Amino acid sequence: MGISLRQWRVWWTVACAAARSQAKAYATPTSFSLATPDSPFLSYPLRPASYAATLGPTVVLVPHPDDEALGCGGLLALLRQAGQPVAAVLVSDGS
Repeated sequence: MGISLRQWRVWWTVACAAARSQAKAYATPTSFSLATPDSPFLSYPLRPASYAATLGPTVVLVPHPDDEALGCGGLLALLRQAGQPVAAVLVSDGS
């Protein structure tokens, strides 16, 4: 027969409250960096977002679906915003 709507609402309220309390324990820090003090990435020059407009058409080759989004999605978004054509090519052996 199942549970009543009232029982479901009580259960859902408790479940949401538990999820919120756990989310506070795993909250994202306000500042985050993958670079460590000895990281070679710190020596790379930072360029403004407008630099993407000078890169021209871009093709990204990826071995798995979603790799372009995970690996360089921010750059691809900047390129598209700058009006540059972007293509992602999935190259896989099917595995």
